[in-house]
Amino acid sequence: MEIRKLTSDDAEVYWNLRLEALQQDPEAFATTYEDAISRVDPLKSVASKMAADDSATLGAFIDNELVGVMTITQEGAQNFVIE
Repeated sequence: MEIRKLTSDDAEVYWNLRLEALQQDPEAFATTYEDAISRVDPLKSVASKMAADDSATLGAFIDNELVGVMTITQEGAQNFVIE
């Protein structure tokens, strides 16, 4: 298993996994699958969030397939950087 910080290049694979999770386990999310797919240009939004300095999304990969994610967000201090 490989765990690494996702980048804007991972936006599509992340988005596909999120949509699958919204369908399979909707009660785990604050939004719905229907809301998610109705967004305008969701990949651009996801890529932008992955490039932001105030959060990091880590992805777990098995055989180069994204199988899990976790997003860490810092509120308050502006000195948050993961490399």
